[in-house]
Amino acid sequence: MFNDKYRLTEAVLEGRKTMTRRMVPERVIIDGKIYALGKSDPSKSLREYILYKSPYKVGEIVAISQSYEQLEDEIERQGLPLLLKEAKKVCAAYKNKMYVKAEDMPHHIKINSVKAEFIQDISTADCLKEGILLDKHSLRTPKIMYTYIGGRLFEKAQWAFHSLFIKTGCKQAQWDRNEWVYAYEFELVD
Repeated sequence: MFNDKYRLTEAVLEGRKTMTRRMVPERVIIDGKIYALGKSDPSKSLREYILYKSPYKVGEIVAISQSYEQLEDEIERQGLPLLLKEAKKVCAAYKNKMYVKAEDMPHHIKINSVKAEFIQDISTADCLKEGILLDKHSLRTPKIMYTYIGGRLFEKAQWAFHSLFIKTGCKQAQWDRNEWVYAYEFELVD
């Protein structure tokens, strides 16, 4: 599920966004013991365990959630107007993509790589894969600026990503604590 307010679903469908980060739960259980994840230098086994617990694996195909309203034109083109008519009457998923069925979604991504890292360790290249944009006007000046749809200009791609990260529902405290994230790189398959 990608944020629609900042047009991230659109960015995925256009191929501008090919990476996403998801928070790792704050605690992991290893051999029946609960460990809090911290900023300390992680052991190789802890990083491997975090990757093992990733909800998505390399090679997995994942549906891109869109409301049935967003898919109205595609549904009608496929000759399924009855599905659309029924969805409008009774289905919360007509307007809200949280309630759609994955098997009804026409667009999918394939997970190409998964890594576990701290949120603040994002590189400029990964910021661009996350949908952060180079400001077209700054390309003609000595100072390159970064932004995202609906955002202001930033001197660093990481600052633009941080702003987008907070605006899409993550907490400032998660950023400040430099918490673990799963970084998924993907490609659009249909």
